[in-house]
Amino acid sequence: MSKTASYRKQHEELLSFTKKIAPLLNEGDVKDNAAEIYALLSELIGRLVVHLTMEDNVLYPDMMKSSDKGTRDLATKFSAEMGGLRKTIKDFSTTWGVEAIRRSPVDFCRDCDKVFAALTKRIEAEDALLYHLYDKLP
Repeated sequence: MSKTASYRKQHEELLSFTKKIAPLLNEGDVKDNAAEIYALLSELIGRLVVHLTMEDNVLYPDMMKSSDKGTRDLATKFSAEMGGLRKTIKDFSTTWGVEAIRRSPVDFCRDCDKVFAALTKRIEAEDALLYHLYDKLP
């Protein structure tokens, strides 16, 4: 089993939540299903926080100890970029409670689409670049 197997599994789980929520992201469904959407988002965000913490505490420090400058630089870049995604997720989660979702479904859908796009882009980059290098570390 690769060192990144659990990280990759977490990515699959995170994306499965976005796929459960995405079909509900239209004005009528959002109003009617705000509590369900909020519950799914809460679980997604909770799992994401655990995932990010694991990366911060294990993956990035391991990579930054590498003798390979390219590996260290990539880990530093990804770690620094993660601060922006963390802030986006935090702002999103504090802005959108059940009542806020019901009051502003169009804005919620727009914000949700942005967060999902940023998360998907990040996951794709980690899977393609970062995890490949981490698996090669001794």
